[in-house]
Amino acid sequence: MTGVRVYLIGQERIVLNTTVPLAYVRMVERATMTVVRVYLIGQERIVQFSTVPLAYVRMVERTTMTAVRVYLIGQERIVLFTTVLLAYVRMVELATMTGVHVYLIGRERIVLYTTVPLAYVRMMERATITGVRVYLIGQERIVLFTTVPLAYVRMVERATMTGVRVYLIGQERIVIFTTVPLAYVRMVECATMPGVRVYLIGQEKIALFTTVLLAYVRMVELATMTGVSVYLIGQGKIVLFTTVLLACVRMMERATMTGVHVYLIGQERIVLFTTVPLAYVRMVERATLTAVRVYLIGQERIVLFTTVLLACVRMVECATMTGVRVYLIGQERIVLYTTVPLAYVRMVERATMTGVRVYLIGQERIVLFTTVPLAFVRMVECATMPGVRVYLIGQERIVLDTTVPLAYVRMVERATMTSVHVYLIGQERIVLSTTVPLAYVRMVERATMTGVRVYLIGQEKIVLYTTVSLVHARIVVLPTMTKVHVY
Repeated sequence: MTGVRVYLIGQERIVLNTTVPLAYVRMVERATMTVVRVYLIGQERIVQFSTVPLAYVRMVERTTMTAVRVYLIGQERIVLFTTVLLAYVRMVELATMTGVHVYLIGRERIVLYTTVPLAYVRMMERATITGVRVYLIGQERIVLFTTVPLAYVRMVERATMTGVRVYLIGQERIVIFTTVPLAYVRMVECATMPGVRVYLIGQEKIALFTTVLLAYVRMVELATMTGVSVYLIGQGKIVLFTTVLLACVRMMERATMTGVHVYLIGQERIVLFTTVPLAYVRMVERATLTAVRVYLIGQERIVLFTTVLLACVRMVECATMTGVRVYLIGQERIVLYTTVPLAYVRMVERATMTGVRVYLIGQERIVLFTTVPLAFVRMVECATMPGVRVYLIGQERIVLDTTVPLAYVRMVERATMTSVHVYLIGQERIVLSTTVPLAYVRMVERATMTGVRVYLIGQEKIVLYTTVSLVHARIVVLPTMTKVHVY
């Protein structure tokens, strides 16, 4: 008796309901021959259609005395237990011969199975007196603890000789160690036999056990006077201090009074203070009175300022002869230097009668210039009467219909009573609407000859077409007479 929202994560569809009637779940299970599980993300329940045999689920349920929820993220299945008995954890430990690391994501703490001895797991169980939930993310198992008592935090602090930092993601607090002392690294190295890498997220370092040689860790530790951390997200290893020469690190440390950090996200390395001339960094710091952080995302450099002065932006444009893209992520502005000459920026501004276009992601504004040909911009401008916003994420451009394609939108709005936005993410188009009725989905499927996948991002539903035929695209574009945004 509720609306259904459909997500696609990895290769699985997730149906989101504010409340999922049991009859519907049973009906889906009979029809799909798969188990359907419900769990909460934010304030909503997500029903996941997976490929876990029902016999396995029942076996696990009998063993753990808990219900089983199955997720698919990336290429891995995440099995969520509301409570995992200690006996099951020990059984898994013995079978996998791996240890446990503790993370906090959302409202729950996640313990990552890597190479921590079983004794450590048992010690944590005794200290926390909580149940354990098991996730699979990427190639790692994550065990989720519902609560970690203060006594455990103090015990960890005494063992690691570091303070514990707390910051918020969503409505939850994340406890992270600001620095991992070398003594602790060596202690863990001796116990686990792998190296230790340290990740920097925000202003916090997160310790993760991977395969970095201890000799390298010690060398970097001595040179930078900081810990080294490495994160595993999906199939990519994020390595800190891996491709920055030690001489460069020392030189930059002395000049900038800051460290140098290297991230790997996806297939790209994000290097902090590696390819930005020192003179420019100093000039920007004097102008903005803030420190500068430089990231590489995709093929673009992002310069992070706590505050970006307009005078600085103009000064940078004149000096670099490139356009400036300004992002706001969290509480900091990120200025993206692309390869758009300043003359082109001005030419586009004259043509569009606008300066910089602003996008909203979350509660933040994103300002961006790209390399959309001016002829196309003018053509779109004349047809739609608005400006053009262009985003570049990775190697894909996203075309966004924000003002609702007139003829197409009216047709859809009559059916759905909502507006529609079109995104291109990766190789797929996403149609965004507040509510997508089944009749519309079927109509689109007949028109496009493709399946439709529905996502919920924020408070809006996104309908994803696996492949949108060019004929359909032309049919949509021609009658819409609306502006186009390219991401």
